[in-house]
Amino acid sequence: MKLNGGTPIYRLYNTQNGAYLYTHGETDRDNFLKTYPAFEYTDGIPAFYASLDPQDGLTPIYRQYNTQNGDYLYTHGETDRDNVLRTYPTFKFTDRIPAFYAKVH
Repeated sequence: MKLNGGTPIYRLYNTQNGAYLYTHGETDRDNFLKTYPAFEYTDGIPAFYASLDPQDGLTPIYRQYNTQNGDYLYTHGETDRDNVLRTYPTFKFTDRIPAFYAKVH
């Protein structure tokens, strides 16, 4: 389902550790692929659509980076984000803002 006014979210595969990373928009996707050659984009279509701006009914999705193994973890809402950062010291929140906003069921 395409979110009205939504931005395409692309899923990239890390060939070194088998993890996935989500980027927003074609420019972010292409820049990431150029900068980090371990990532591949093979889906051919967006994984889903989300908003880059807060909207009623949407939850902020935060991306945390695992400094130990290079994986990314996505959490929804500030409570979930803060719990991961307190509980797992190898995860760092470096983006300063949500990665995107999505409807969470």
